[in-house]
Amino acid sequence: MNIIDRRRNLGPDNTIPLKFTTSLLDDEEPTTETTITTDSKIFIELGTIKNCNGSTTFENDKTIIITSLYGPRPNFNKTFNNTATLKINLEISQFINIDNLKLSGNNNTITNKEKLITFIESFILTNFQNLIILKNYPKSVIELYVQIISLNEKHTLLYIIQQILNSVSITLLDSKINIKAIATAGYYKSDLNELLINMSSNDDILSILNNLDDFNEGYKRDLEMCVENSRGFRVELNDYLLNDLTN
Repeated sequence: MNIIDRRRNLGPDNTIPLKFTTSLLDDEEPTTETTITTDSKIFIELGTIKNCNGSTTFENDKTIIITSLYGPRPNFNKTFNNTATLKINLEISQFINIDNLKLSGNNNTITNKEKLITFIESFILTNFQNLIILKNYPKSVIELYVQIISLNEKHTLLYIIQQILNSVSITLLDSKINIKAIATAGYYKSDLNELLINMSSNDDILSILNNLDDFNEGYKRDLEMCVENSRGFRVELNDYLLNDLTN
């Protein structure tokens, strides 16, 4: 990983800049023209919040997400649970405009912030409930808090969710909680499709989210690009982890 010393501008030593190539399949001729509307530079800072078990500040192209994990800690419910309970809490700053965020290809705009929050929380839970080894923490609760501090209004809902999923994955690593594998989310947008895929380090697909009403001829190739984006982020993350262990 190419780490650039930008501490004067970006903060302490544990701030990690990541940069990805805009095209991961340059040797193939694209079937559609790709619209690139996002900056590939990502800056990560671990341990942002000191009184929790793990936290990450994830910044990309004016979008800033802070993720923190608390637990496992005792669950005082009367019933005995032989596995931990995972809870997701998403907070979107009241100053953020969500008018451009859409759920599907029919361009239905989400105007209700509560519905948006419920949808994203449910999607995060679906992705990580089986990835965390909850049976190792009986009668306990693990709480994940995700705060969207600022949002680039050019970023789509799928792109934002990708950033959230990767932020959660890094927070899980920072917390040292037991997980089956490291998950990394990939994103790709073409003229025909917009896709999000979350994959484990075993290449198991945890989820796919898209804006399609119907499948089209470019879907397969765009999905492959999305998978490569996920793997590319995983390589960068693995490089960082190895450097962190050896330094």
